[in-house]
Amino acid sequence: MTVRASINIFSGCLLLVYYSCCSHLQAQTVSTVAPGTPVTSQQAAKQIVELVTAADAAIAHTQYDLATARLTDAYNLLELAHDEKLERNVLNSLASLYYSNNELAQAGQYYRKLITLDEQSGDQQALAASYFNLGHVVASLKQFDAAQSLFQQSLVLSRTLNDKSG
Repeated sequence: MTVRASINIFSGCLLLVYYSCCSHLQAQTVSTVAPGTPVTSQQAAKQIVELVTAADAAIAHTQYDLATARLTDAYNLLELAHDEKLERNVLNSLASLYYSNNELAQAGQYYRKLITLDEQSGDQQALAASYFNLGHVVASLKQFDAAQSLFQQSLVLSRTLNDKSG
């Protein structure tokens, strides 16, 4: 299992613990720039981080519509931020959220975009995790041959990297 897969599973465990002790989400404020004002790369990156944080809080309280809205806003700012790490984080968060909500077509779409980024960057460990996660989406769609191929690609990369957890 790779780090990204571990984080997803770990976050799921935290979600259960955190949700059991909290009954509602307090209002989240996300700073914005006035409409029509040019946004710098740094401002966009800051807003993306705030939006992802707000989405995480919404997910912890099972407010998936709010989380989807926040992550979609973050996704729409990615072009302005020019930050590959943030882009990967937002894509993975969107894909995971859609997968958790059984919206498999959307989850697959975002995992495929993530795979493209992983391939372009040469980040083999992230690519192994993305193949693995997309494999789960495809398996859930009952496309078992395609899922097996994705799991195999993940396994080969993990072995090549000597990633025992992968």
